Amino acid sequence: MKTIKFLAIILLVLSTVSCSSDDDANTNENNYVKVGNTTFGMTSATVESSFNRTYIELINKTEAEVLASINNGSNLNSLDYMSITINENSIGELTYDFNDILDYEFFVNGSVVNGELEGGVIQLQEGESNNLYAVSGSVTITYYSVDRIAFTFNFEREDGTMITGSFDGGYIFLEDSLD
Repeated sequence: MKTIKFLAIILLVLSTVSCSSDDDANTNENNYVKVGNTTFGMTSATVESSFNRTYIELINKTEAEVLASINNGSNLNSLDYMSITINENSIGELTYDFNDILDYEFFVNGSVVNGELEGGVIQLQEGESNNLYAVSGSVTITYYSVDRIAFTFNFEREDGTMITGSFDGGYIFLEDSLD
């Protein structure tokens, strides 16, 4: 339920802060999440500073696709979504180890129907209630400016499966005014 609400907030913010069609230029082949030997391309990123934490999200849809789903009420299918929460209000160009990562999740093939997240296959999820939780991991931010972020990450799942990825491109920055 938390993921559904958070994804809905992201989609709403994307609809209100998008600038132009060239925002969809994050087509770098290095923007991906890899689970074992399977690679999932990522297109959009958001960075949000809220409640002394920083949330980084990757989505395999362009801003234009997300906006069409919101504004036209069309469904958004085959949604892949990665979320990492770092225990810092602001992030910098350094490595955050597993103790700095408060929450993480990656799912594939989800859908947004009438603004609600449906389905999806969980590949990685914080919490020991399933065998999809990580036993180790880190996030390394190699570049961070007002309009671009570059980072890599790796997690080892409890079953030994490696989840790795990277992103280098523009992002949408969200700031919580309640901090």
